[in-house]
Amino acid sequence: MSRHAHQQRGFSLIEMLIVVAVLSLVLGAIFNTILDGMKKYRQEENRVNTTQQSREFLDQIVRDLHSAGYPGLRMYDPAAIGSGSTAQSNSNVAVGLVAVSATDLWFEGDIDDSGQVQSIRYTLQANANGHCPCTIMRGSTLKTGGTAPSSQTVQYNTELQNVINSTGGASPYALDGGTIFNGTAVSNNTLYASFKTVPVFSFYDQNGNAVTVPSDLQGSNLNTGISAVANVHMISVALNLLSAQEDLQTHLRSGVSMRAMVKPNNL
Repeated sequence: MSRHAHQQRGFSLIEMLIVVAVLSLVLGAIFNTILDGMKKYRQEENRVNTTQQSREFLDQIVRDLHSAGYPGLRMYDPAAIGSGSTAQSNSNVAVGLVAVSATDLWFEGDIDDSGQVQSIRYTLQANANGHCPCTIMRGSTLKTGGTAPSSQTVQYNTELQNVINSTGGASPYALDGGTIFNGTAVSNNTLYASFKTVPVFSFYDQNGNAVTVPSDLQGSNLNTGISAVANVHMISVALNLLSAQEDLQTHLRSGVSMRAMVKPNNL
């Protein structure tokens, strides 16, 4: 009986504790690996979403600009539609660029090949505090006959948020918010300073020289922006965005930069 009882004896308390400790370490390592993988997945997903949104919006701008001006000079007799303000206010004719600035791009074109001219406008809008992250808004409306291109009323209907490059707006707009970086509180205005310095819209003449444009198209700047159009040959569009959510490990918001150079057909 004594030998049988000795053979049936189980693990001791110390042995059980050792087993539990080892299992805890193994499971802890597994869970940490899974958690790190989930964080990286969310970070990459966040970056991809931001990149996709930025790319789609930039592609929209490029497509619209390629349709600026309608019809081409080879498609009609200029004498048939008159000249000066008469031609510009004709609802069947798109003048191309209407007015330009570092934060505003206004033009006309047949963007959907329907034969109907639309007035298109892209405008960088600061947030409620007059700062960034900003929003680029896209507006479009059918051109109204008898109304000058710069007097058309454009309804904004699409937007891209979290844009932070704003040079030309308020040289540039300050950037709200902050984060903890390496254990120290840092303002976004300092952390992402290099992302702010590129204008959303830049313009170049036929020799590749930068065309001087106003900061926006508000007030008297509108006339300056209209006058600058005559020298524009190429248009550069730059979008610097911050992701909507911060990284769970670094607590930073990923930055995405997009660039495009466009030469509208009718310039």
